[in-house]
Amino acid sequence: MHFAGHRLDGPVWRLRAVWWTRSLAAEHDGLWGRAYFDARGLPQTDTNYILGDEWILGAAEICRQLGFETTVTKIPPRFPPIFR
Repeated sequence: MHFAGHRLDGPVWRLRAVWWTRSLAAEHDGLWGRAYFDARGLPQTDTNYILGDEWILGAAEICRQLGFETTVTKIPPRFPPIFR
């Protein structure tokens, strides 16, 4: 099984309920699996989006430190739809 963290503002209530149920299961049973991060790999001079890139890369490093198998991409093409 694969779980993903999302805001609970999905397009339909049923989908939000599934996310909520899975998040509670993760709290009870613990997280497991792989972590995938799709950063843009922006130069430090791109002040519009660099902060978001830094957050994504920081989250990837935290997952790595916690022992998750972590994959980060910084250049196009980004992850193909099969990773979703």
